[in-house]
Amino acid sequence: MWPRFSCLQKLYLVFIFSAAAFLTVAVRHVLFPDEPHYHGRALTAWLYQSRHHTLEDQYDRQRPARMLEADDAIRQIGTNALPRLLKMLVVKERPPRSIIEFCYSAAFLLDRKSSRLALSGFEVLGPIARPAVPALINLLNDQDAEIRCQGANGLAAIGPAAADAIPTLLQHMADRDGYVELCSISALGRIHQQPELVVPALLPYLAKGPLPNPTAMEALAGFGDQAKSAVPALLRLLSHPQREVRIEATNALQHIDPAAVAQAGVK
Repeated sequence: MWPRFSCLQKLYLVFIFSAAAFLTVAVRHVLFPDEPHYHGRALTAWLYQSRHHTLEDQYDRQRPARMLEADDAIRQIGTNALPRLLKMLVVKERPPRSIIEFCYSAAFLLDRKSSRLALSGFEVLGPIARPAVPALINLLNDQDAEIRCQGANGLAAIGPAAADAIPTLLQHMADRDGYVELCSISALGRIHQQPELVVPALLPYLAKGPLPNPTAMEALAGFGDQAKSAVPALLRLLSHPQREVRIEATNALQHIDPAAVAQAGVK
């Protein structure tokens, strides 16, 4: 049973929610007045339209067109989006603990999806986001492992245009935090530049520990035929006792050297 409220209580609730809504708008405009807009809509709204999925989206035939519209809007905003995306990227994922935190989070849309929305923004911008690479490299040197990982993820989302980050990402393949190590390996694969440096650095991960590193195999696959030096090690993994390892090795070989897969008799 829902509780029954008196008229005074209802007025009080209306006042509270109205004040919260007003505070939300005020915080947004006072503390972040320059969020870029396109066609009257803020960047964050376009990011949500581009990547926010709900159950209803599965049945929305206009969804692809709406995503394309949002992606075009984000590209039109261009480099003006980068300061906002960098702020969203480093938002910690935890629920608000007070009404003030709730209003602040609502004002900036700083919910648990913010970092994912930021990564989507970087991915949509691609090479347009290259000016953000130095700031993302700085995040890789943060004391907080979560921030370092988000820096690597941001570089991965930008792709080949983030090639200037490769030396720093190579260093963080030996990061003291295992998750940052994986994020750095993944980023190197998605950037897939300077194979003469990156591919040799990835090869030891195919025989590191009791199981080869699936992230390293995926990263090598990102280099295509530029990673042919990995083919012998990947062929050996086709006889690995773990089915998942065999599948990962086969997928990587399909990208690097499909002929080697055929010669090995893998279907």
